[in-house]
Amino acid sequence: MAIHSRPRVLVVDDQPTGRLAMEMRLARWDLEVIQAHNGQDAVDRCAEERFDLIFMDLRMPPGIDGVETTRLIRQQGGDNARVPVMVYTSDAAVEDRRVWSDAGFDGSIAKAAPDAALVEGLDRWKLLENR
Repeated sequence: MAIHSRPRVLVVDDQPTGRLAMEMRLARWDLEVIQAHNGQDAVDRCAEERFDLIFMDLRMPPGIDGVETTRLIRQQGGDNARVPVMVYTSDAAVEDRRVWSDAGFDGSIAKAAPDAALVEGLDRWKLLENR
């Protein structure tokens, strides 16, 4: 796998507008953003590329949803098996948090969260150091 100078973030969302919106937000901090248009695309990319953080939409029809995608990424091993995966959703119900934890998610952020919440998440995973 190639060595990258900027932190690499994978944004997984079946909606092009959702992927683009997150890419535009992350561009403010000079992060390299790679988009995956569904769960299988994310699993395939994680088998071939190294990421520093993954934002995972939960509900992605058709195909595998975000929970199953995260499980598959964790199970396939390699460089991305321990990469932080953040739930990235517009409908975060409290009862879902146990399912997220069991699936291997490391946290969550609402799609409409203010930039301060996004910065907090990026800082938690040390992606804003020296930026």
